[in-house]
Amino acid sequence: MIDDTNAALFENMGRQDGQVHLIYMGDLSEQKIAGHTTSPNTVDWDNNVLPDLLLGVEDGHQYYLKNQR
Repeated sequence: MIDDTNAALFENMGRQDGQVHLIYMGDLSEQKIAGHTTSPNTVDWDNNVLPDLLLGVEDGHQYYLKNQR
C-alpha cells in the first residue's frame, strides 16, 4: 500500500533482473483524503479475519475503512 488520493494497493510479482515488479491493483476506497499524507495500516477490529484499513493522516485524524468482502 502507498499513500495517494486515499491509499492504493500494489501486488508484488517478484524480482527479475534485480528489479522488483509491482502491479497496480487500484485504490482501496473512493473516499477522497486529498491534501493529507496518509499512513495506511491493516487492522481487523471486527474479528472477521478480513483485513480492514486504518489510515492515519498528518493532521492527526484517522480514517477506518471496513473491508467490504
